[in-house]
Amino acid sequence: TPYSPKRTLTNLLSVYDLDPGDTVYIDTATNGHAYGVRFDPSDADGTVASPITFVGPTNGARAEFRFVPGFRNGFVLSNALNVRIRALTIRGYTNGVRVVGASTNNLVVGNTVSSNAVRGVSFFGDDVDANRIVSNMIDGKNYQINGVFIEDGDRNVITNNRIVGN
Repeated sequence: TPYSPKRTLTNLLSVYDLDPGDTVYIDTATNGHAYGVRFDPSDADGTVASPITFVGPTNGARAEFRFVPGFRNGFVLSNALNVRIRALTIRGYTNGVRVVGASTNNLVVGNTVSSNAVRGVSFFGDDVDANRIVSNMIDGKNYQINGVFIEDGDRNVITNNRIVGN
């Protein structure tokens, strides 16, 4: 709640079980996550009508997730259903956002994903279906090998992104 904020997103996920329709607001700050943020199915199981949403500040500022030197994944959606990641800055990881397993109908929108060692946003696996990457700035800054990488899956959509320096 706004009255009992948690210091990190990892701490919040260890304390609370998220339910469909929950929105987690991430305030302006630089959040150093040495191992990134991994959503297990209990925290990543929204519905089409009621997704689980992680959103950065609503006042135009950015919440930044960063790790240096960058040998971990920033956000991992594993077997995630109907999760939204919006208005964050994610940088300095191996993969900024990695979607794996039977992950379906997730949305990565309006983020800045930059300076990750290998990939900005990646989808891995046969069952990674109907996910969307929309209106993000994905900037390699001479580090990323792939801005967006899709290994398999069906009906994934990439639209209206700016992908540079990869």
